[in-house]
Amino acid sequence: MTANNYLPIYKAKPGEFRALAEAKKTHDRRTLPLFEVCRIGEGVRTAARFKNSSALTCAYLDETAQRIAQVRSGRSALVDAFQWNPDSLTETGEHVLPYIYSRLESMGVQVIPVIGYDRWDSTTYRLAMQGVEVPEDGYYCMRLDSHAIEDAEDPEFFEERVLDILDDLSIEPERCAALIDFGDVTALSIEDLTDQADRVMQVLAPLGFKFFSTAGCSLPPSIDKAVKKQDSTVIIPLNRSEVE
Repeated sequence: MTANNYLPIYKAKPGEFRALAEAKKTHDRRTLPLFEVCRIGEGVRTAARFKNSSALTCAYLDETAQRIAQVRSGRSALVDAFQWNPDSLTETGEHVLPYIYSRLESMGVQVIPVIGYDRWDSTTYRLAMQGVEVPEDGYYCMRLDSHAIEDAEDPEFFEERVLDILDDLSIEPERCAALIDFGDVTALSIEDLTDQADRVMQVLAPLGFKFFSTAGCSLPPSIDKAVKKQDSTVIIPLNRSEVE
């Protein structure tokens, strides 16, 4: 069990870091954030601060790690690179996730490695995550996306695959949390979400995972689709995820 009851997913953007820096301590203590390291886009590639960098990926990850450390040093944080290709490497030949984990640990952040269920078939990704060092009192978090939710329709196959991942990491379920990530939920009803979560929980709950959390984004792909009438005003619901 955990004392945290809110697991927000941040895109590791400057505005989010400013908000976190101003968060009340009472709220901060009950929050376990997951920082999603965004892919390197054109804005980063053409940024003046990276103009003379001969290792753009390393420089970008260093900057992101520094920003995370400014708001989470001395505390825990989940970190993932869901949008990146599972085989993504830095200029030094190191996988991007172990690289940023190492940088964060050196800055005092207690990193909780996020294991991508959907990425485990990638040999490069699997070997990289197997090489991540986690202290004896630390733990992992398995991220179960749409692939996992679909696989849960075949309980025996789903359980076998989850146990295989844990076995590859040489850990018991007690040292792993589970994040059920629904992704875009704008087209799903509450009944759909409940049914899908139930299928996953029926398989995983008896295994004894450290805790379970759910995530889903209720915002549409573009802001114009969130407001039915142009030039009108509406309250747009934000996404959040709860630790159970």
